[in-house]
Amino acid sequence: MVIVYLFDLIPKNMDESFMMEVLIIDLVSLLSFFFLRKENNRIIKKQYIRISYLFLIGFIIVHFQAYIDLLLGNLTPNNIFLWIDPTTVCKALVVSSTGFVCYLLGYSVNLKAVNVMKDIKPVYLKTMGLNILAFILLILFFATVNKEYLTGNYGAADIGSSAQLFAFIFEANIYAIIIINCRNLILTKQTNISFLQYFIHLRHTAFLLIIYLTAVIFSGDRGPIMYCSLAFVFGYIYVTKYKIAIPSLLVLLFSGMFFITVLGLIRQQDNNIELFDKITNVSSNSLDSYYPSSFSVGTKELAGSVRTVHLAVEKVPATLPHFYGLFFIQDAMLLVPMLKGAFISLFNIPKQFTDSPQFLTWADLGRFPTWGVGSSCIADTFLDFGYTGIIIVFFTFGYLSRKLELVAFSKVFPPIYLVILVFLVFSFSIYISRSTILYSLSKYTYVWLFTYLPFILKGYKKRSIR
Repeated sequence: MVIVYLFDLIPKNMDESFMMEVLIIDLVSLLSFFFLRKENNRIIKKQYIRISYLFLIGFIIVHFQAYIDLLLGNLTPNNIFLWIDPTTVCKALVVSSTGFVCYLLGYSVNLKAVNVMKDIKPVYLKTMGLNILAFILLILFFATVNKEYLTGNYGAADIGSSAQLFAFIFEANIYAIIIINCRNLILTKQTNISFLQYFIHLRHTAFLLIIYLTAVIFSGDRGPIMYCSLAFVFGYIYVTKYKIAIPSLLVLLFSGMFFITVLGLIRQQDNNIELFDKITNVSSNSLDSYYPSSFSVGTKELAGSVRTVHLAVEKVPATLPHFYGLFFIQDAMLLVPMLKGAFISLFNIPKQFTDSPQFLTWADLGRFPTWGVGSSCIADTFLDFGYTGIIIVFFTFGYLSRKLELVAFSKVFPPIYLVILVFLVFSFSIYISRSTILYSLSKYTYVWLFTYLPFILKGYKKRSIR
């Protein structure tokens, strides 16, 4: 609660001593979380690939790395592109730190085991029909996508409304196929398999996913490669309960983050130059102009996302009031197909007020942006609910994260609606820090419908899927 007390002591300049104090509090909180909090639950003990750990890694990179680089001398206080307004930087750090500490508290508030609901009648389901549907959706995506979008112009060129819809449904379908196949493997007691055997079992789905993600990589969009890849990998962990060693995990994570960083740099290049030239610029010094050096070069582009928090704190409530749940409500509407679009049309909501990434891009670059600014979980929550909302939302998210982890690694066969929830939140766990919390659930209804479809085809009643 020291963080909350510091809110009244925030300086109006970039006081590095104050920043150091706040970061030390964050470090002490993190060390206490890992070393003073005893993990008694055997199913997640020494399980390092879980929602909380992945979320914390992403959160620290996005919300704290830039401040550490500033204190180390890798960044300077006059970097207006990154800091936006020097008078609000310390406030932004306190806001991020509050969310961080509240997440740790929420996760730690109840360490007891939970009673995981059991699926009474799990059944084996074939996924050939869903794979055929995925193939059709992939063809429709390539037939309708804006070709300029696929040449590194994410954020500058519009993907096209039809292509966006087909991509969204394709991803939801892929999630459903992975989930059903994982349940099938558990039902047939094939839980002691290698990752290669798991990959071969899902080879048709993996082939379609690789084609899709290759196209996404060329566009510069980092989201799908992060959450779709994590969903595929988590499927193996869910089936086998595999526990990876910390060194191997760190190598995988930082290799992945370096790759994601390169994609982000490609997307920030001038959209008037060719894709090859964008890649060439990335290999030179395109990022050095605003983030010249870092103690972690491979993640410094992601660390630059902290400017979304600076933008949010600088704009609200100084020039605009908090949105009191406008973005939260619209994200929640994504659970119901076409509801958000109908809501926007009915109330004629301007594009910049349809979600926090659109608002921050408009606030930073105006009506005609050449790239997308994006958002972050702290910026999104602060824009909607302010400082009090940060406390409530992140405490709740921490509490629910632990519950979902216990469901994920339980030996009980949980109902499919819980499995879908676990897969979605896990796969978005790193991406959430660079996005919004509720966005991870945007595909839930579609995934549920696709997992329910084989039940209909097999002739089972609705109660079988619960």
